Order: sequence, then structure tokens, then C-alpha cells
Amino acid sequence: EVIALANHNSGEGIEEILNYLKSKKTTNPNSIYTEKFIFPGTEVGGNDRCHILIIFNPETSDNKKFEFSQDGKTKLRELTWKEYIEKFLDEIKIPNPRFNNDQPANSSSLGAKEIITKSQDWDFVSVFPHIINEDGLWKELQESNKKEIYNNENFGIVDIPLTSSNQDLKRICEGKHSSWGTKGIAVINSSDSESLVNIGTKFSFIKCDPTIKGLKHLFIEPSDRVRTGQEPEIFNRVQLNRTKYLKNIIINPTQDYDGKYGKWFDSIEIPLNHELVAIIGNKGSGKSALAD
Repeated sequence: EVIALANHNSGEGIEEILNYLKSKKTTNPNSIYTEKFIFPGTEVGGNDRCHILIIFNPETSDNKKFEFSQDGKTKLRELTWKEYIEKFLDEIKIPNPRFNNDQPANSSSLGAKEIITKSQDWDFVSVFPHIINEDGLWKELQESNKKEIYNNENFGIVDIPLTSSNQDLKRICEGKHSSWGTKGIAVINSSDSESLVNIGTKFSFIKCDPTIKGLKHLFIEPSDRVRTGQEPEIFNRVQLNRTKYLKNIIINPTQDYDGKYGKWFDSIEIPLNHELVAIIGNKGSGKSALAD
């Protein structure tokens, strides 16, 4: 339902994609053809070689407005995502040229911790990609640096291939490693696509609203809110509880026995959440009947 676009050292192409989607006009407000579900971003490297995905809030407003001078007058205008990301890259001190032969050429002069502390000012969520591979947090940083980032309030989402068998890392992410602490880390698995054909080859299923605010819930409840794989797994409470669950209730109205009242509403189907259902209504409105 949601994708993030994060080129290395660039915001190139994001506006073009958003404009194309806008041209696909649709009446469905939940369609992917609305920019609400495209998260603009960029991928950067710190001076510690650690890569970070910066996922900006697609609905940010004030942060995208900057003063600029024209004809001696100061005005406000909204930047394109490319301009906004360029300003962010300036902010985290990635020097030009940022590309050499179409490849990202420079890293930030700041470390990973310094970069992610800018998340509130720039309205983004940080994700640490491919952390067990080259240019990843787990391989590139010393243990003391890893622990410093681990304890930072802006660190809480990592990307790990499903094939990882590192038990130490697994316990750390679960908040069960004795020498690290009890902070849980959300583990996702992303496509990390370098070509169009690879987009959507890996998935992460997250229980949250499809917004940046929703993603931030992963910092609070990492283990309860995310699963990875081709198909969503049943979440913990259902998986561990062998009780049968109702997926939905279908109500088929019938006429009163003597036909006096007739059929007064169409058949309706009520989907039920597999973890929590709240039934609210006045006394005598049918709550107990529905539960029965």
C-alpha cells in the first residue's frame, strides 16, 4: 500500500513520479495513485560508512517552505522534493559533486548519530538498511558506536535480509540481550531495488496507519507491529492462542414472522479484527445479540 523512494544522494525523479500518478486521476482516496502513499526519501552515508534511509513525511508543509530572494524582495515558496532533499543534503554536509559517472560519490562529514538527530527538524523517519552487509550499521561500526546509536531515541527501524542467522543481533532487536538493554528494534525487509523489476519483491507488513506518524509507532511497539515475508504472518496473540476466531459476521434480515414489518435493511457483512473488536451501542441496541 505504501512505497518509499530513496535514491542515493538525490531527490531526482520523485516529482516526476508524483506528477505521473496525479495524471492517473482516480476517485478512490485510498488509491496508490495519490501522493499521500508515496514517501519521498533519500539514502545517505555518514562519515562512519554507515548508510541510512531518510524517509520524509509526504504531507509535510511548513518544513518545505523556505525564504528566497527575488528582485531584492524576500518571499516564501514551496520547494519541490528534489529541492527540499538538496537542502537537506547541504544540511548534513554532503559535498558536491554528489555523483561521479552516475554513482554516488561523497558521504556526509557527519556520523550516523548526528544525521538521525535532525529527524524532528526535517520531518523524517530514519531506517538503517542492509545492516549486516557492507555499508551497514552492524558491519561498519565499532560496538561502542553501535550501542550509542541503539540508545538514541531516533533509532528504531532496521532492514535485515530474511536469511540472517545472527543470533546476537536477533536478541538485540528483540530487546533480550543482557549487555545491550531491553529496547526493541523493528526489523523490516525492503526491496532495496536498483531496477524497476525488483520493486515489490520483498515486503514488510506493518500494523499502522499508512503515514509517517504510523511508522513512528514502530519505535514504541516494534515486535507487535511488523512482520516480513511474501505473505503476512498471523500476529503474536493470534498465533499463540489456539482459540478459533471469527473473520466476519454476515447479517441476513428476514421478514417478521407475520410479514408485518417486512425487510427493513439489506444484507450486511461486518469484518472483525483478529485481535480486538469493540462493540459500542446504547442499551438494548443488540450488543449481546451480536456477541452471541
